[in-house]
Parts: sequence; C-alpha cells; structure tokens
Amino acid sequence: MPGLTTIPGVTQVKVRACSARELLDQTMSLPQEAFQWHMLSNDPLYERYSDEQRREIIALAAGVGQKYADEVLALGGDLDDVLGHYDIAYDEQSKPLSADRVVFAQYVEPNAVTVFTDTLDKYQRYSECQDNEHDMSRDAVREVLIAHELFHYLEHRDERSIVTKNYKTTTHRAGPLRLRSRVAAMSEIAAMSFAKGWLGLDYSPNVYDVLLVRLYEPDAATMILDNIREVYQDNNPQAIKAV
Repeated sequence: MPGLTTIPGVTQVKVRACSARELLDQTMSLPQEAFQWHMLSNDPLYERYSDEQRREIIALAAGVGQKYADEVLALGGDLDDVLGHYDIAYDEQSKPLSADRVVFAQYVEPNAVTVFTDTLDKYQRYSECQDNEHDMSRDAVREVLIAHELFHYLEHRDERSIVTKNYKTTTHRAGPLRLRSRVAAMSEIAAMSFAKGWLGLDYSPNVYDVLLVRLYEPDAATMILDNIREVYQDNNPQAIKAV
C-alpha cells in the first residue's frame, strides 16, 4: 500500500478546517469510483489519456481486482488460511527502517508481506472510527492492508498474463506512429478492488488512504480528500452532486 511521503511545509499551506468527525463522514460518503479516478490521476501519463481511455482503464483494473477476489473467495477459510495457501511469509513490524516516509504495509517479492503496527496503534486512538456503523476496527484495517499486499503477490505470480502488468494504451502519436505505454495506476486500482471484493466491504477500502494520513498530517489528509473530490467532480460532474 502506498506510504505517506512527508510533505515539507504543508502546514504553511492554508487548508480548510476539518474535524476528525467531518473528515471521516466526508471520506465515507465518497464512492469507490471517486477513489479510482483519484488513483488514476496520480498516474505519470494521466494527462495523455482520453476520457474514453480513462474509463476503460478503471473498468479493466476494477474488473481484474474482483476476478482475483473471486479466486480467493473460492478457497474458503479465513485470512490466515489464505495466507497459508499462498505460502505468504507474513510479518508485523513497528516501523520500516526508512525514517523519511510513513509506510503502512509492504509486499516484497516473491512472497513476503509486512504490516507496520505503529500506524495501527495510532489508528486505534482515532475514536470516531471505532464508533462507526461499519467495522472500522484496528483488525479491519489490518485486513485491508494485508489484502492490498496479497494482490501484489498475485500480480507477481501472474505477471506474464495479468492485465495490470500487460495492458498498454496509446499515449503518443506522431503521424502514422503510435506509442503504447503501460498504465502504472492500474495496479493500485485493482489492489483496492481486490480488497473490497475479498473482504466483502460495504465501503471503499480507499477511505484509509485519507484516514491513516490524518494520524500523521491532519492538513494533508484534508488536502487529499479535497483533491479526490475535485478529480471526481472534473470527470463526473453529475455524480458528485450526490456526494
């Protein structure tokens, strides 16, 4: 799962006031699609994609995430059973060795998944999340982090055939020449679709992209939330009215 890179000077930027409760409510009100558009907007070649290409990329990535979720659901068993089935070397550590970034979890090839518990310990004190109609407990977040990284393991296993590693779309044209490029953001979109499908969540697991950041940089979390809404509104002006 992507980590939070410290944003130098972020506290000098004027950011709207947003309480912990407001941030939670506003983030939870966003549909999965809003987060998918935001993840795609972070792709290095985003500006090169047409609207049609963007919608195709999101649909393909979300579809492959659900496909792999179905594969895992067919296995049955709980999370530990699934990790055992794939021979995942699961580990928990307090913090990563690197001190310049906050990392929530990581996958290391070929089969190692690590969750960093410092974030989970801080999250447990986010009282607004603990008293929620959804299960947003510490264990629920841990499962989302593991699911996200497990998808990257499955991607590595199937790297020669999986869409997220093999799909290319036209990004540059020069006369009759066409340059086709991979879409880096597909992997993250698919990983979150996988987590949502496998865990049966009735909300987007991407909410933690905002809520966990608040534990370290409240203003940065608000900025990310506003950016998600802005990107979604730019691409879906009708849909955002209901958010």
